[in-house]
Amino acid sequence: MSTFGQTLRQHRQGRRISLRELGKMTSFGFTFLSQIERGERNATEKLAHLCDEKLNAEGVLVSAYWNERAGKEDMHRRADQNPRRPSRKFITASAVGGVAPQYGRSIGS
Repeated sequence: MSTFGQTLRQHRQGRRISLRELGKMTSFGFTFLSQIERGERNATEKLAHLCDEKLNAEGVLVSAYWNERAGKEDMHRRADQNPRRPSRKFITASAVGGVAPQYGRSIGS
């Protein structure tokens, strides 16, 4: 399954448009677009719609955005349901021997 960034790159390159040109067309910086294509940043819904429109992708990019987002939400949901994985709750100071880790001092001092 391709990521949104991979799908964006395929459509952009298929239309022989540079990152700088797509940046001007969408008002997003070319460095930001590059990071999205490489999977270093997450796309926004607005970006998906703009790129889909400007690249005449006929809904493919918007669909790729939503598919990727749904996959990430499913991954988080499964992780939250895994009993072996610690919960995302904060560790209390009493759980670490009465020392508040963020301050490095005993509670009540």
